[in-house]
Amino acid sequence: MKISSITKKQKEILYYLYQFRFLHTHQLQKLLKHKNPNRTLSWLKDLIEKNYVKRIYEKKTFQDTTKPAIYYLGATSRHVLKKEKEIDLAELEYIYSEHRREKKFIDRCLFLADVYLYLSEIGIRI
Repeated sequence: MKISSITKKQKEILYYLYQFRFLHTHQLQKLLKHKNPNRTLSWLKDLIEKNYVKRIYEKKTFQDTTKPAIYYLGATSRHVLKKEKEIDLAELEYIYSEHRREKKFIDRCLFLADVYLYLSEIGIRI
């Protein structure tokens, strides 16, 4: 299998998605410390095209138009991440079942990421 080349920041996005399992656009932007979302969105778009990342984005009603897209790791990202030293290969196997996760689990992952961002914002290191 031929693995497409990705940038250091895109690898960082993959690592954050491995760490938190599910993240939305605003959380990724804060983790990468970018003020302008366009650069982050272009990296995510490239990762989606290369099948490293999958996206959950549904517009059902008028109220849902303000909800950001939720991203998670795609199966191809496993090949890039298993080369990293800090990655546990047993946990990496869960990537194959991420698309079947319930909304309740996804919401918990997003909540944990929000807590992490809040604590890091007020200066508490985790």
